[in-house]
Amino acid sequence: MGVTSSVPRRGAGGLRSDGSPLVVPGSRVGLDSPLRVVAVRTDHAARQSRVVLVGQQFDDLSHSQHVLKVTLLVTYPLLLAVLALIAWRVVGAALRPVEALRSSAGRIVLLEDTPQMRWDVPRCLVQKIDRPRRCDVPRRRALQPAVATSDRHAVSMVPGAFYLSLTDRICDATTCPAMRDGVVRFADDNHLAVKFAESLAPALSAELTRALTAPAVTAAAP
Repeated sequence: MGVTSSVPRRGAGGLRSDGSPLVVPGSRVGLDSPLRVVAVRTDHAARQSRVVLVGQQFDDLSHSQHVLKVTLLVTYPLLLAVLALIAWRVVGAALRPVEALRSSAGRIVLLEDTPQMRWDVPRCLVQKIDRPRRCDVPRRRALQPAVATSDRHAVSMVPGAFYLSLTDRICDATTCPAMRDGVVRFADDNHLAVKFAESLAPALSAELTRALTAPAVTAAAP
């Protein structure tokens, strides 16, 4: 419950009229609980300015805090349970194809992601037609070793899974070329050009054959 009153400036009972709050006994206005009171002067220019007192019972504040605490105690565990259920459903849906392959004794081949060239390669080659090597990207910038390491670890946990990388056929030891021997290697910034991809078909076929004919390896312990 809020309490509002207006008193002459000299009768503000020690309250400062600059808006600073003060706790006063509720008995001064006939209430049981203490009040948090703020005094604000209404007219700074007048000689007989008045001060408006606005008070809030501590019981009201305590009740509001109690309601908030109860609400959080009830809703927070429910929210965590809902989020956990959603995560369980999402992870289950993502792993369902893997489990189906495992149960059918199939082989899983994870192909390493294509190098990221940082810019549209054909457009760059047009702009730098006389200096095509300016469109090359250093290998350390084009690859994502942390992602590759994580993928390799995931593959090692799945029986019959195989990790396949053609990166060494796309990039050399230090550079991922935009074009070599007149063949453009990328269609944009992260997709291989059709002609260059076709040139990788024999190597990809050989790697897939090796993966599909290799003895199944038991998954590593977590």
